[in-house]
Amino acid sequence: MRSGIVLAVVMAVIGATVAEVIINEKCSGRRESNTLSEVTEVTVTPCDDATGEPTSPCRLQRGANSTAEISVTFTPRQKHKKMKASIVWASGAVELPMRGMQSNGCRSLTTGRCPTTPSLTHVWKASIPLLPSFPANDYPLKLKIMDGTKYIVCQQISIKLL
Repeated sequence: MRSGIVLAVVMAVIGATVAEVIINEKCSGRRESNTLSEVTEVTVTPCDDATGEPTSPCRLQRGANSTAEISVTFTPRQKHKKMKASIVWASGAVELPMRGMQSNGCRSLTTGRCPTTPSLTHVWKASIPLLPSFPANDYPLKLKIMDGTKYIVCQQISIKLL
């Protein structure tokens, strides 16, 4: 009994250090902010938050085999047969897409499926490469999941590449 409790505590601590729910907000553009779902949380794995402040971005190491996993938990308000997903670097008026990620949002659902079911929680996950060619810097990102021209999800997050 005692070893079971110790194991549960160790697993909880390991799980807590792997992924972190991060501060995010709905995109601010007029079209982007009019989304067709409710976002519950956004997580990044791994997320090294050196400051401990809830508003500080995840610190991610660039490298030849470095990746980060971004996960969004959301509840759609209507059915969506298709979803196109992207993560873009939002630098002022210019948006540059992160390359190397699956654009078919339906294939990246780990909870739920397409067509989506209104009022049911869905989880979308994507793995993005953190290439050594990316400059070390703070990056404001937008995570977009769309059905045609309509935004299902549009959330703004920040990361810091080391």
